[in-house]
Amino acid sequence: MERSETHLKVRLSDVDAFGVVWHGRYISYFEAGRTDLLQPFGLSAARLKEEGFFPAIVSFQCDLLSPARDEESLVVRCWPEPSEAARLTLCYEIVREDDGELVVRGTTTQVLIDSRGVLLYRFPPAVKERVEALLSALDGGGDSG
Repeated sequence: MERSETHLKVRLSDVDAFGVVWHGRYISYFEAGRTDLLQPFGLSAARLKEEGFFPAIVSFQCDLLSPARDEESLVVRCWPEPSEAARLTLCYEIVREDDGELVVRGTTTQVLIDSRGVLLYRFPPAVKERVEALLSALDGGGDSG
């Protein structure tokens, strides 16, 4: 497996007055893909929170390439970008399911904060093992270009 894939249908509440997906909705589409990717590896926000860690998004980048419209089916592809630092950068592509056209490309970067609000510069051992399992399962990531 190189990337996870999450299938979504654009809802009427996702589109703006022009009938295209409002740019702010792509954040939630990225989150759906991120959740589907990370949950099987025990890296979901809920699981980390149970363990006393808070994954915080510190960077979000999104390039809008082609408009998505109401009722279109989209595929969110998500994969990790390897890093030596205690952060998790994920890459995303959102494509139109019917023709495969690239709609959006972007990244998010997360760090861990402990229950005292302190930024962790190293992953705790159990979290590090799960991140390494994720990277191994996904062949070390993908290429969005």
